[in-house]
Amino acid sequence: MADQLTGQLSQRIQRRRLRQQVRSLVQSGAYTDAIACLDELVAHDPTAHDLSNRGYLLARLGHHEAAIADYSAALDLNPTLDAAYHNRANSHAALGHSEAALMDYDRAIDLNPLNLKPRLNQSILYRQMQRYGQACELLEESLWLALNVLDLHQAPHLAGLVAHLYAEQGRVHHLLGSWNAAIADYQRALDFLPTLGEPRSEQAQLRAQVSDWLTTLLNPLSA
Repeated sequence: MADQLTGQLSQRIQRRRLRQQVRSLVQSGAYTDAIACLDELVAHDPTAHDLSNRGYLLARLGHHEAAIADYSAALDLNPTLDAAYHNRANSHAALGHSEAALMDYDRAIDLNPLNLKPRLNQSILYRQMQRYGQACELLEESLWLALNVLDLHQAPHLAGLVAHLYAEQGRVHHLLGSWNAAIADYQRALDFLPTLGEPRSEQAQLRAQVSDWLTTLLNPLSA
């Protein structure tokens, strides 16, 4: 019995070390090595979170079919894991499986209604599918939640998501020909984005994109 308990403790310690190693490797961008560690974890004692995390890293490397398989296996173990639905939706969208992606975004939102990321990504997909009315409805609801329910002062990282929601709403209005609404939304997006930062950061790229959209919209007006 003592040997068995010692062995179980050793296994738990090893799994903990492997997960710590995964976090360190992901932070350094060594996704392939991190996947190798997760392979070892999954081979001995698969958990929903380990499978979902491996799926996320596979998707980051462009292996979306393999990622979907991992997300599905994770959801078999834990059907309430909203992150797995969200990330599986992203992989479905990347592969052009639009309807499957929309269904997974819906599940992710149902499980975690205050998570803005699946709302944002679903609105982008609606826009790409030219389903502008559904995109507008989702964006309006998401922005209302962000500004009236979520506390942006206590969660400053949400500012980037709010900026992205305004940018998407502006883009939809732009495509629909509602120029004044689009200009206002683009400006709100820029107001939420810092003017300084790493040029390759996500927020810097979004600021450049919104600025390009706004310039494209304003040029005919100034001609």
